[in-house]
Order: sequence, then C-alpha cells, then structure tokens
Amino acid sequence: MLDYFRREKTTRVPRRAVQQSVIPSHLRTGATLDRALNKLVETDRVRLIRDGKRKEIHINPALLKGGGQ
Repeated sequence: MLDYFRREKTTRVPRRAVQQSVIPSHLRTGATLDRALNKLVETDRVRLIRDGKRKEIHINPALLKGGGQ
C-alpha cells in the first residue's frame, strides 16, 4: 500500500479499491481484509474513516516520509 500512496501522492484510498487490488488475493474477502486493516490500525499505521456508506483508509503521513517502515 505504501507504493500506492507514494505513487498517487495521496494519504487516503477507498477501502473498495484496496479490496479489489490487494495481493495476495485471499486478503480480498471482507473479513480477512478487516483483520489485516485492524492490525494496521492497532499499530497506528492507518485510520479507517467512514463517511456515510463510503469507507476510506487514511495512512499515517509519517510512513510516507520513511518513518515506521
């Protein structure tokens, strides 16, 4: 995901986009992706933001600057 954020010069991505493109593909199932994202939340690497039905993943900006890798 870090490559995506750096390449696109953004700090957020729709959860659906991650679910459609994540590799390995077994992470694409909702429950498995949720478990992986929860681990990233617990380690302060991402925040999950819900705006109505839209769900976004916001990366910790410090990770894009090289910290926390």
